[in-house]
Amino acid sequence: MHRFKFVPALVVLAALGSPGKAAEPLRSTFFDLAALPTVPTDAGTRAALLDGPTATFPRFSVHVSTLRPGGAAHPGTPGSHPQEEAILFLSGEGTVTLEGVDHPAGTGTLVFLAPNTHHNIASTGAQPLVYCVVDVYPAPAPAGAASGSLLGSTVFDPGKLSRVPTKLGWRRSFIAAPTATLQQFESHNSALQEGRETGGNADPADEVIVITDGVADVRVKTVTARLAAGSFYFQAAGDEHNIRNAGPGPCAYQVLKFVAAAGR
Repeated sequence: MHRFKFVPALVVLAALGSPGKAAEPLRSTFFDLAALPTVPTDAGTRAALLDGPTATFPRFSVHVSTLRPGGAAHPGTPGSHPQEEAILFLSGEGTVTLEGVDHPAGTGTLVFLAPNTHHNIASTGAQPLVYCVVDVYPAPAPAGAASGSLLGSTVFDPGKLSRVPTKLGWRRSFIAAPTATLQQFESHNSALQEGRETGGNADPADEVIVITDGVADVRVKTVTARLAAGSFYFQAAGDEHNIRNAGPGPCAYQVLKFVAAAGR
């Protein structure tokens, strides 16, 4: 088994296999929040981390944005785009505006954006606002695809959700529902008691998993990385993985799972 202790994120890419050519599916990849390759923006910084096809989507992208106090993601004019998007706030305080309605946001807030939603994010606290953004670009829906009851743009406040005890710790379920382009978008925040682990499993969906509290040893196939709170990894569909609480006290992680619709 290979063990990796973080240096810059690009070394992690090499350990698991770089995404390489655009036509090759993205590989499972670890990212250290403290070592992301950022570039300056008008309102703060941005780290573009993944952008390419996966085993289940024609295009899947991940970036981390930081807004300095008083900054906004879309100054003056709200943003809007055809792809669905999930946003997880890692630290700081801010406001999310959806179709002109303001919602408070802070550490642990999850936002789901349905296609073409007018939106904005503003940093309102004394410290920078940091958030992880995942965009999914499925293939066009097949003719006659059913719409059903679909998840619309929503802000999820973790403080309003209950923790349910589990054999390993606890679990707080955010959402599990079909969307305009996905068979299902699922998110939960789960905790592991000291020394406990999830056990190896392989999920058929692409996932982004963020460590939200404590320290975890995360193994994907034969590579293990120690991740602190705020760091995360892209879990490519079908790759076997395990999360173990590696520190004293609790360890928690947030799962963002994107299940591609059948026939896409």
